[in-house]
Amino acid sequence: MKIIISEKQYDKLNESINDGGYGDRWHHERAALKKYLVNFGQPMFSRENGKLYKVLYDTFLSSSIGINYCICIQWNSQTNEPGEVIYVRAYDKFRPI
Repeated sequence: MKIIISEKQYDKLNESINDGGYGDRWHHERAALKKYLVNFGQPMFSRENGKLYKVLYDTFLSSSIGINYCICIQWNSQTNEPGEVIYVRAYDKFRPI
């Protein structure tokens, strides 16, 4: 009996084997963090590049290191959509709107 799969199915199967099945989990965890940042982050401008970000102050990291840190993501206020990269930055790199 032969089983025929498409190239797309083969790529997905190969990816699943190579990442130990964690690919879907990783994408879900990343999407959850991005959604949380957009919903609960404070909109602020970057002092470095002037772009708008959603910024969430990180109390644990800040108290552990002694420098104020935040987790942030670039944000488009017109479409209400986040960027792709999640950053950890010093909180003083941002200014309120």
